[in-house]
Amino acid sequence: MLWVTAALAGFYHPRDVAAESGMYGSVAQVAATRASDAQQRARSLALALQDYEEALDLLGPAASEAERARLHALTRQYNRELAVLQAAVDRLVGGFDAAFVASMERALAKHPGAVRCERDVATGPSIPGLGARTQRNPACQGDDLNSAIAAVMDADPRLAADLDVLDAALPGFTLEPVPTSIVADRWIGVAPFFQAAAGKALKGIRRADEEARLPIEAAIEQGASREELEALKPRAEAIDADTARRRAELGVPVLARADAVLAKKAPGVGWCAQPATLGGCTGTDATAELAAVLRADKKLQKALP
Repeated sequence: MLWVTAALAGFYHPRDVAAESGMYGSVAQVAATRASDAQQRARSLALALQDYEEALDLLGPAASEAERARLHALTRQYNRELAVLQAAVDRLVGGFDAAFVASMERALAKHPGAVRCERDVATGPSIPGLGARTQRNPACQGDDLNSAIAAVMDADPRLAADLDVLDAALPGFTLEPVPTSIVADRWIGVAPFFQAAAGKALKGIRRADEEARLPIEAAIEQGASREELEALKPRAEAIDADTARRRAELGVPVLARADAVLAKKAPGVGWCAQPATLGGCTGTDATAELAAVLRADKKLQKALP
């Protein structure tokens, strides 16, 4: 008799309740958009810092210590702010989920005996891009309570208050784009030029660098102690040095020939290592105009990998 009462009390499932809740949908969309925007900004800056490091390595001995110091400072600042952002995203997602779970539990008090049961189940294999076909779950007995529970939650003042607390902008990045001051009035971007002219070789160096760091990253993910991380520093520094050496071996001869060509065809043009996202350089970006001129030079073509 008790089993019959429980069965007839109806069924619900958190995923199905969320699908029926107007508040959940709207708030989830806002939270997802904020998190996505923050992640895109973080990725943009990470790529810019990576390009900056690559450009300075390609310049080899011509890279200034001042720019090396700026890259180091920007990287440290980025890592600190990324950690703060990630913690804020975790709090947002965790608080969002906790607020809705608490509200759903309050709503369930109006439906004693309700059974947790997912409304639809897969009936076949999942097809990439389409998912699996579904059918009503025969195990779900009694009334479908998902809409009723969602309606109570949408009218829950405590839920609204909890979400108001979470309704705050995520922290951003404060890296200030500051142009690097160079002597030349016009310049060519180091990273854009080499990525177009020797992209395959650069990707190979970057891939080798990433593979060499896998054991270090694995140790970090597995919760290595401070002492263990300190012991890994020499290995990381050796990888840095090897990557910088390989890039310089690629870049220095190409730049030497490029400078000879520029001296004749576009005197006074310099090289800019800092990506535009981080400030670029003073003067005018002539990369698009002069990259083709350089790549047309046969001796420079021979210097390229």
